[in-house]
Amino acid sequence: MQCPSCGNTVQANATACDACGTAIPSANAAPQATQARGWGTKDAHSFDCENCGAQTVFSATQMSMECPYCGSTKVVALPDEKQSDMVAPEYVVPFKIQKEKSGALFRAWVEGLWFAPGDLKQRAAAGQVRGVYLPFWVYDVDTKSYFRGEWGKHYHVDEKGPDGQTRKVQKTRWQPGSGWRTGRHEDVLVCASHGVERKLVEAIEPWNMAERQAYAPGFLAGWEAERYQVDQEVSWREFGRKRVEEKEQRECEQRLRVDHAADTVRNVSVDVRFENLRSRHMLLPAFISAYTYQGKTFKFMINGQTGEVQGERPWSTAKILGCIGAVLAAIALVVVLASAGRKPAPQPGQPGQPAPVTQPAAPG
Repeated sequence: MQCPSCGNTVQANATACDACGTAIPSANAAPQATQARGWGTKDAHSFDCENCGAQTVFSATQMSMECPYCGSTKVVALPDEKQSDMVAPEYVVPFKIQKEKSGALFRAWVEGLWFAPGDLKQRAAAGQVRGVYLPFWVYDVDTKSYFRGEWGKHYHVDEKGPDGQTRKVQKTRWQPGSGWRTGRHEDVLVCASHGVERKLVEAIEPWNMAERQAYAPGFLAGWEAERYQVDQEVSWREFGRKRVEEKEQRECEQRLRVDHAADTVRNVSVDVRFENLRSRHMLLPAFISAYTYQGKTFKFMINGQTGEVQGERPWSTAKILGCIGAVLAAIALVVVLASAGRKPAPQPGQPGQPAPVTQPAAPG
């Protein structure tokens, strides 16, 4: 890479430029989090599900305890030392969707599914919908990214095709380019749950982080919450960092394009360095359940703030094949009509075609 100050080439693991002494950002950083521990109340206790391994907090007044992820009643209290060693939540986004509305949102989602079996609406029986505060690590980080690649400008040339006709053909003139980009990434979300499908969690994003509030035990009243099972360092290393790097890749490609007023870019590599990485533990609201159809179970989730619904679903093979058949039939019809619209070349002697000229016989 190159020094952001003087342009001198430096080693990938260098901490400072050999030529001018400018500090080079570190490629790795460990997140810093609050030192507070526990849920902040003696009325909340964490339990471990012996069936799926999820760890859920229940109120001391709750009479029956079932795992919200698998429905098992085989839940056992965590030892006291594990009850108090967790990083306390700093913020919470409260539920805005009431439990009574979650069923209507699920039914509306089922009715809007494309290529679903015709009887799905009547037969999809949702299980008990549970409102759960999901554990998240939320990261803020500054980035300095060195990028290099190729940027291109389009131009056009005249070329003759196989039919002899001349056409304008687009070409691209490529040139190398590189540079630095400074960025700031806030509220990078990583779900720290083992009880839910990560792809479902990401599908119901985003939550409106502007509505977050400082955590207080009272938010747990009437709701369940899951204890995080992936710590902030692992979550950052395996998931959070990747999300930032993917965004930096897009931003650097755009930067290379804008810097050179380019039409396109390619082969852009990005080396991201991180600074001031901080993590916060946050609780975000979701409804979790599953429904059965023809003996199979399909999971779904609802964003407890926005009402966004996403989930697994069955597909109707007959409807998909029918749609493909209809498209092919439409294409065939267009071809037939186009062929019928072409007039055949008139043959000699046909109406509209001049009669052949007969040469007079030579004098005998």
